[in-house]
Amino acid sequence: MAEDPGAAPAPVPVPPAAPPVGLAAVAGKPWVARVLSDGLAREGLRAGDEVLLTPRTHAEHGDLVAVRTAGADGPLSLWKAQDGGPGLMLVNDGARIPFVPAVALHGVVIAVRRRRGSA
Repeated sequence: MAEDPGAAPAPVPVPPAAPPVGLAAVAGKPWVARVLSDGLAREGLRAGDEVLLTPRTHAEHGDLVAVRTAGADGPLSLWKAQDGGPGLMLVNDGARIPFVPAVALHGVVIAVRRRRGSA
């Protein structure tokens, strides 16, 4: 079945392992999340890996970022920030969306712990 080119991209879900995202953002301390899919496999992230994120108010070209794209209650997902003309674009498994103020940045990946057996 052909994909609808106008459909919203599927985010790479990353539920927080600990502490909860809201607490991490308030405390301003690094936090850990587990990657649930291979949507950023090109960037070396695979399902089962854990990422260490640090809260930040901005992203730069090349950063892997944890964002909410569907409002405050939307799922947390990982994307790669890339230059996209007048601003940054978020890229994930070929999907591209603009990094606009409605996208809530929760953190930037600063380290990855591979799951066992992950290349």
